[in-house]
Amino acid sequence: MRDNDRSMRHRIPLLCAAALLAHAHGAAAQAPVPLDAPTPEAPATLEAPPLRPGPSVVVELGAGGLTADAAAELSVQHAPDMAQAAAATARAEAAYREARVGLFPQLQLQASYTRLSRVNLPPFDIGGGTVIDNPFPQILNNYLLRASVSVPVTQIFMSTLPGMRAASLGREAAELQAAQQERMLRIQGREAYFQLMQARARVTVAQQSVRVLEALVDTTRAMVERGVLARAELSGIQARLSSIRVVLMVAEGDAVIAEVALVQRIGGRAGDHVVLGEAAEVSDVSIPAALDAGQVDAALEARPEAAALRALVEVRRAEVRVHRGTQLPQVALVGAIDYANPNQRVFPQTAQFRHTWSLGVNVTWSPNAFAAGHHRAAGAEATLVEAEAQLSGLERAITIEVHQADAAVRAAAASIGAAREAVAAAQETYEARRLRYEAGAGTSNDVLDAEMAARQAEVDLVDAYINYRLAQARRSYALGVAEEAAP
Repeated sequence: MRDNDRSMRHRIPLLCAAALLAHAHGAAAQAPVPLDAPTPEAPATLEAPPLRPGPSVVVELGAGGLTADAAAELSVQHAPDMAQAAAATARAEAAYREARVGLFPQLQLQASYTRLSRVNLPPFDIGGGTVIDNPFPQILNNYLLRASVSVPVTQIFMSTLPGMRAASLGREAAELQAAQQERMLRIQGREAYFQLMQARARVTVAQQSVRVLEALVDTTRAMVERGVLARAELSGIQARLSSIRVVLMVAEGDAVIAEVALVQRIGGRAGDHVVLGEAAEVSDVSIPAALDAGQVDAALEARPEAAALRALVEVRRAEVRVHRGTQLPQVALVGAIDYANPNQRVFPQTAQFRHTWSLGVNVTWSPNAFAAGHHRAAGAEATLVEAEAQLSGLERAITIEVHQADAAVRAAAASIGAAREAVAAAQETYEARRLRYEAGAGTSNDVLDAEMAARQAEVDLVDAYINYRLAQARRSYALGVAEEAAP
């Protein structure tokens, strides 16, 4: 009966990947828990009831735990980068509205008051020795109310309209940059989610290994007491158990760090605990159809950063036209209404308010402005060439990224089958060597090596599942399409 009990203790299944992956989200990173521990019940909402001081649970609305999709969404909602992107978009919108003001006639209102000093006016000599006092009055208080309007015809067509186009394209580029920032934050949120899942899975594998070695220590101790084995065999297994416990501590520390990183990304607080609502295991592994040129071209069109850079190229072209427009003579229609006391155009002057108006056309040209515009246009052309080169480089990088992401999905899908076979083979090898060891026909080193191989195979299987899901998300990101849901 005692031997049967020991045998049952040793038959802790090394192929714990299924149970591990199904329950890894319920395992706390801070302390070992059974693989079949129930998942904590999720509160109704993320914000209500409010998070209490100290450890609490961060879960997705109405679900049994946080999902990868929810982590991606929360990463966007709580990212400071999105506030910066929104500010950049608002700044671009303000620049467009400022440029649009140039379409309207330029209205100017002026009011002034001037106090003049009194002067000695010479008398008038009207001939024949007759001299009379100067008849013109000295009006010392001067008032002026003026309204003027100017329509800069040349500037509207040569500078304002191209400037408006540049500002409009700049606004579009800012919006596309914000969209790209959002997509990047989503993929980063998924990566943080899967990193926590991977870290917790490794904790569970290490816990399982500790249990296996503890059972092996008990078996070996009993065999030493019966004189079947030398005490050195027990010492070797105990040393391996101690090293695995260190591995477990390191894995738990990595899980804590991964949890803190995810909590900060999704807007939680220090001490919050994340309950993962998904298992790493993928039930349906599929290899996508072969890429074609159409998918690559579609990715170049769909990627927001490429579209933003194309808009930026058009902005640079419009800026070149704006600077070239400043080299031309400037034509403007001007008009003004003066309401003055005294009015300088009324003779003789009287201390009364009189109104007058004027209309005209102004044509101005400055060789200095021409030279400055020429150099600014040359600088803008160089900036245009730089933007075009950046666009070309980005398109090449996207093309490479698409093919790399597609190859990564194919490799990850293939690795899952190989990892499953490796786990089965490692379990079988461990069971065979353990039985031989208990029968006195094997050594403890054989059992320990088999246990290490089995543990590594389980870790590799977990990594294969998570790498596959990450590869899927990155492939969707590279293609510029909606992220593929996990099967």
